[in-house]
Amino acid sequence: MKRHNRYLGTFFVLLLMSGTFTLHAIDLNYFNAVYEKSLKKDQFMDIIVHDRGYKKLLRFRWTLFHNKGLVTLTNYHGVPSQHILYARYKEDTIKIGLALRDEEASRYHPYLLITFLGYDYVNKSAKFEVLHKDASAQTTIELKE
Repeated sequence: MKRHNRYLGTFFVLLLMSGTFTLHAIDLNYFNAVYEKSLKKDQFMDIIVHDRGYKKLLRFRWTLFHNKGLVTLTNYHGVPSQHILYARYKEDTIKIGLALRDEEASRYHPYLLITFLGYDYVNKSAKFEVLHKDASAQTTIELKE
């Protein structure tokens, strides 16, 4: 009996480890829009959010890269925020709620993810990925050049 418990425990540990590695993969078909953009220091990335007939502006930029940390400033619809991003799992992404819904039927609120992919030391620019998700398809985004 003890021998079976040991094998069973080892099986569950291996199963758990294999599951955590597969969770890191992102299915890009899940998102409504996917963009990649490189920004130099203090260069703005403007994103226009169309939400049920209203236009809202999201302004994003980075100001400092030090010790592999990127200091970013975000202003969405007049609400400023500051984040430090690192190019590693769980510390590389900002999640911005685009619109809170009061309806009970709307269980999934639209959001935007801005992910720091890496820093180019030669060009002194940072690379980002912008992901938009809205299950109810009430918001769209437009990346201004």
